[in-house]
Amino acid sequence: MAKLYHADEETLGSLLGQSTPVLKVPQWQRSYSWGTKEVAAFWEDLMHFSDLHSGKDLEAHEYFLGSIVLVENPTHFEVLDGQQRLATATIFLAAIRDVIKAENASSAEQINTSYICQEDIKSQSPRFALELNNYDNEFFRNAVQQRGTKPPEATLASHKLIEKAYKYLFDQATNVFGAAGAGRDGYDELVRLYEILTDYMSVVAVKSSDPENAAAVFETLNDRGIGLSTLDLLRNFLLMRAKSAKDRDHIVIYWERIFSLGGEGVNAEAFLRHYWVSHYGDVKSRALYREIKKSISEKKTNPVTFSKRLASAAGEYAALVQCTAKDKKLETTLEAVQALNASVLLPALLSGRESVSEKENAKLAFALVSAFVRHTLVGGLAGVALESFTFEMALRLRKTKKVIPEIKLLEAFAPNDAEFKSAFAVTEVPRSKSARYLLTAIEHRLRGTGEMRVEDSRMTHVDHIYPQTPSKTSRWKKHDSLVNRLGNQTLLAAALNTSAKNAGFKKKAPIYKKSDVKITKKLAKSKTWNEEAIDIRQDWLSSFAPQIWAISS
Repeated sequence: MAKLYHADEETLGSLLGQSTPVLKVPQWQRSYSWGTKEVAAFWEDLMHFSDLHSGKDLEAHEYFLGSIVLVENPTHFEVLDGQQRLATATIFLAAIRDVIKAENASSAEQINTSYICQEDIKSQSPRFALELNNYDNEFFRNAVQQRGTKPPEATLASHKLIEKAYKYLFDQATNVFGAAGAGRDGYDELVRLYEILTDYMSVVAVKSSDPENAAAVFETLNDRGIGLSTLDLLRNFLLMRAKSAKDRDHIVIYWERIFSLGGEGVNAEAFLRHYWVSHYGDVKSRALYREIKKSISEKKTNPVTFSKRLASAAGEYAALVQCTAKDKKLETTLEAVQALNASVLLPALLSGRESVSEKENAKLAFALVSAFVRHTLVGGLAGVALESFTFEMALRLRKTKKVIPEIKLLEAFAPNDAEFKSAFAVTEVPRSKSARYLLTAIEHRLRGTGEMRVEDSRMTHVDHIYPQTPSKTSRWKKHDSLVNRLGNQTLLAAALNTSAKNAGFKKKAPIYKKSDVKITKKLAKSKTWNEEAIDIRQDWLSSFAPQIWAISS
């Protein structure tokens, strides 16, 4: 039987050396994903090896970094597994280059031309030892391999991780240089680390001469626990189904928008699941890739068309998460979704955003938030029931494009006014953002105008009247069941909250009197604070709840 693979022991230096074919990360591979934790572990492994063999001959020693998988092409190696280690090694080599440059410019250039970048004599163009995927390659070149005095701006999440990794390793190299006394001694210490990295850190390189097997290997690696993301797998699958190089270029462009969500503070993995749920119904995260792959294969969906639709939806989803809307009511309600961490509502909101007018979507959003407050936040009912209900709603909305019938169904599903008020009168709200949202809504109802916004946590804080951390002598017997009751919480301006921190209620009463917040100023009239006082105050707060969170507003 012909062997598709052969394995060789290699050092990082032999892989990144200019005598080895260029290492290229396929365009369908994941972007750089190592955070500080992984980069620090890489650094600590190197330092541990150095310390373990300090002052000793290193010839008989090596540090094994695991295996990498390469596909051999006529002009280069494709990196199927191992790019994170290879990229981080390159970043560290660049950091050493840049630290020792002032001490010995020729040695710095030797590191550069040996393992990072040299000029190809024939083409007179740079030859980079490692090339990353389409999303990272240009940034990696300018921020690491050919780093200048003004590095480029990081626009994608992976760019920020690359920049962060460089800064971390540059700082570590600078510290080693300084700790050794700088000058020649510091230079010698960094050269030792450079030699350890290139000559004594080894891997088993598994190489294949069958480039057509790349997609299968990629998925097999994931099944074996390499941990590739659903996004990585799906992009790879779509690129493999593309009919031409032009189609692949289009797919890459569309997916750049999807991957940029991470740089905008949006969870791209969550987006993909919510998009699929919004269009096709519930699917668990672990089965998502197989479900999408099966659907695309059976329906023979054009990969470019699918990528285009996904990229378009990514923009709409980002707007939801970032609370962007022309309609002020919708914008405020989206802020509530974020404050309540009610991501379960996003598939239905995405369906609404893509299916009905913004005004209609504002009605839908408010009804959904009210149902979430009634059912899950205050009612304490099983979140999975609301999830199933709203996921089915997302599907219906795309078909009917009618909001009012869905709102009526929500109203029938959620606790009625009497049930809601009863639950509100005893609810505990340990999450400060949720408590702030509920108390703010009641404050606005009391004011009857929008003249004062108290949502901003920089301006107002949630204050526990009976404190979260009382002294041993003042701790109540029912501390755990009372401290997070909504009736025991109120809103304070930031300065007042700081001065009131952990004070007894009698000390706080004058502070509450000074407050401009109506629900807080009322507390100054209370002479004692105990379980009965909490019950009375929370019953008062609950009297506003059915009207504020009326599903049919």
